[in-house]
Amino acid sequence: MAEQLIHEAFARHVSARPDAIALSFRGHRDSYRTLDLVARAFAAELAARGVAPGSVVPVALPRSPRLVAVLLAILKRGAAYAVCDPRWMAFP
Repeated sequence: MAEQLIHEAFARHVSARPDAIALSFRGHRDSYRTLDLVARAFAAELAARGVAPGSVVPVALPRSPRLVAVLLAILKRGAAYAVCDPRWMAFP
């Protein structure tokens, strides 16, 4: 099989099995279709904020379905991400 980017492999799975469970977290399940719709919405927001191919986006979210959707959104924009542990952030 040819090499695939993560978000491209994900998109193929969404097309093949949209209603299959993509994520299970704390008793809540999301389908590939739902995860893709959320990731697309985040990707649109990122685009509106100027995230373009080649951008690097810092991400400071706890493990959750939202984190997965945000990471997919960043990849959909052609950008890269740097995951930062939220505990590293010092807010006044």
